[in-house]
Amino acid sequence: MGTVAQTRHGLIIHDYRSSPIAHPETRAHTKITASLVEPLLYRDALLGVIGVDHETPGCTFTDRDQAILRLFAAHAAIAIQNAQLYGEAERRRREAEVLASLAQSITASLDLDTVLERVTEGAKGLCDGDVSSIALRENDSLVFRTWAGMVTPTYTGLRIREGQGLGGKILAEERPIRTANYRADPDITPDFHEVALAERFVAAVGVPIRSEGAVAGVLFVLRRTPRPFTVVDEAVLIRLADQAAIAIANVRLFQSQQQAYVELERAQEELVRSEKLRGLGQMAAGIAHDLNNTLATILGQAELLRLRARQPEVQEGLQTLVTATADGAQVVRRLGDFARQQDRGPLNSCDLKLLVSEALEVTRPRWREESQRRGIAIRTSVELDGLPPIQGNPSEIREALTNLIFNAVDAMPSGGSLRFAGCVCNEAAGPGATRPIGVSAARRAEPVESPSQWVELSVSDSGIGMTDAVRRRVFDPFFTTKGLHGTGLGLSATYGIMERHGGQIEVASAPGQGTTFRLRFRPAAAAAPPALHVTPSAVPSHRILLVDDDAAVRQTLAALLRASDQEVIEADSGAAALNWLETTEVDLVLTDLGMPQVTGWEVARAAKKRRPDLPVVLLTGWGEQAEVEVSEDAGVDRVLTKPVPRSTLLAVIAELVGSR
Repeated sequence: MGTVAQTRHGLIIHDYRSSPIAHPETRAHTKITASLVEPLLYRDALLGVIGVDHETPGCTFTDRDQAILRLFAAHAAIAIQNAQLYGEAERRRREAEVLASLAQSITASLDLDTVLERVTEGAKGLCDGDVSSIALRENDSLVFRTWAGMVTPTYTGLRIREGQGLGGKILAEERPIRTANYRADPDITPDFHEVALAERFVAAVGVPIRSEGAVAGVLFVLRRTPRPFTVVDEAVLIRLADQAAIAIANVRLFQSQQQAYVELERAQEELVRSEKLRGLGQMAAGIAHDLNNTLATILGQAELLRLRARQPEVQEGLQTLVTATADGAQVVRRLGDFARQQDRGPLNSCDLKLLVSEALEVTRPRWREESQRRGIAIRTSVELDGLPPIQGNPSEIREALTNLIFNAVDAMPSGGSLRFAGCVCNEAAGPGATRPIGVSAARRAEPVESPSQWVELSVSDSGIGMTDAVRRRVFDPFFTTKGLHGTGLGLSATYGIMERHGGQIEVASAPGQGTTFRLRFRPAAAAAPPALHVTPSAVPSHRILLVDDDAAVRQTLAALLRASDQEVIEADSGAAALNWLETTEVDLVLTDLGMPQVTGWEVARAAKKRRPDLPVVLLTGWGEQAEVEVSEDAGVDRVLTKPVPRSTLLAVIAELVGSR
């Protein structure tokens, strides 16, 4: 048969016992006297060979026999090829189903173990394995996280170091590895040799799970039969590993964002216990700086992953992370509001209906998804058509609306309705229920005069309502009826926002009859200007000097800029930035404010001294307080508070460099 496979021509062996091409072992262990063999060919491709033997002395094959077998071989080759094509099509269909299911799982679940379990089950089925597992990287080791198909108790938590065994080699060499005899691996650790014996593992294959250019884990599939894995199996696992990498990055980013919220909540609880606004201010500054740096990294990595993701479901999940991170930054800013009464910049013309829609969208996980998980429904209605624009700060008004939405949701534990309505009114607030407020001193440019008309927004819920005693104290800092679950800061922050807007706020409520907040805003003098939208393709490539001593923030911002075709020079300190400015021409300097030894101030001054027309953008994690202080310095063209969305960063680059 080997001769036929090599020559691809059929042959008849009339005397098998004396033929020089007969296999010696076959001749020794069989009674074959004559043999007829034909190749199985499909379009000149060899699929196999087929043979017929005689064991009766004196019997042989004729040319007619050979013609019949050749015809049969031709039909058999077509049948085999069709079967193989069908098998390949079926395998690809199953693979597509598994990949689609995994893509849905990635967005449907933010529990890492749940997603990894689905990946291991899919890998086991697609590669026809008996057992599959995923091990995640921890420093220079792999720790097994999930198993599928195990007979004995699971070995979750077992650890292998880099270079040890199959997984350790994959971690060290960063490439897929296959073996037909797993138990014979000379580098296998004693623990895993015991596992291999207990589970009767024979063949194994493993591929690296790559995330952000590094190996984040390894995906394994094993068989208990001596049937080796193929290149096709390896390719399937690589595609599954790509899905696992997205899931791991997605979940870890979400967990980081959740941890940021946890840290913030812990800080708030500590501040509530102290009941000292001065202490709150001191802590808020440090917390805001650290959290803004953390949120800057999370936001940047989420936007990077969103750029690279191919599945729409994954992109939607990452967009949720981007939105949640922006919300986290707003929480940090609200915390700082209690530390100081400061100017937040000029008031602009705002579309109140748009601001309400944005606040509802941002808080949707709370009033819809979370409520549905608890088996209740909260219905919303917006009746704000025809309202004139108001005078305000969009970010602050969204903060106030977010606080009111959360307060309404908490007041409706069994579900209910949340209604937004508006009107233009002339009358002043009613006695006893309204808190008329003047413009804060920081923002007052001229004597305060009450306008002849107000734009009123009412936010009504059908919740449990409030007693008169609670209603009178509802805007007091730290006053809460929610026990440990509340901070008493939300409605007080809303009051502060209305104060800075020179508006009015009123609350009407009764036990069992729901609550209505009425917010009155000054009408705007002109319509809101159109927002600036800059697409990545609209920003030409520039050379940017990026300065930040926080490696995570710097590397994330650099990756975002490079993804938008910008040339980035990274400096990990102010001193390094000064060296770059002396030796290299750049189009823009993007520098952090707070750095040891050489600060962002000094970098900006040096840049302007060397080239007065060089645009300098200052990044700060200290919030709007730093913006007010820095804006008075002529050495800085723009101040951005971390975290900075990619779109904002590109818009500033286009504006500053394009104007030179």
